[in-house]
Amino acid sequence: WFNHSQVGYNWTAAWRPRLLALFDYASGDADPRDDVSGAYDLLLGARRFEFGPMGLHGLIPRSNIVSPGAWLIVRPAAPFESSLQLRGMYLAEARDRWRATALVDPTGAAGRHVGEQLEWRNRYRFTSHLEFDGGLTLFREGPFVKHLRPGSSGRSVHLYAGLEVKY
Repeated sequence: WFNHSQVGYNWTAAWRPRLLALFDYASGDADPRDDVSGAYDLLLGARRFEFGPMGLHGLIPRSNIVSPGAWLIVRPAAPFESSLQLRGMYLAEARDRWRATALVDPTGAAGRHVGEQLEWRNRYRFTSHLEFDGGLTLFREGPFVKHLRPGSSGRSVHLYAGLEVKY
């Protein structure tokens, strides 16, 4: 099963800041060897979630996760929006795999803490039919990844930009 919860507060300041506390849970498979999957599986849907640019980056999928986070959004001018989001990433089931990768520890000894993701996103609406979306995503590996891939760099950087044309 899957649950997304958020609570936020808006300030009346000029930049219209909004701060949100986020929490997501998507079930994992408690026993990957029993031929019965208990993991939440999103078959269809949007590729751009609150977890960052999923289509290209996609380190936090909606399966086998526990993800608390905070999100600050500001709108200094009507067509421009900038946001900063920090998400923690933990496995819901330690013996199930991290769905974005092939990493799995069938014993559960590697723990549940996969890492943290920080995303800075900027959007600018030129017209009602043309919008720019770009940003930077930083991912820092946690003990789960470091245990299973001891030689990794410990981080990932993803820069993205896109232009959306609506008609």
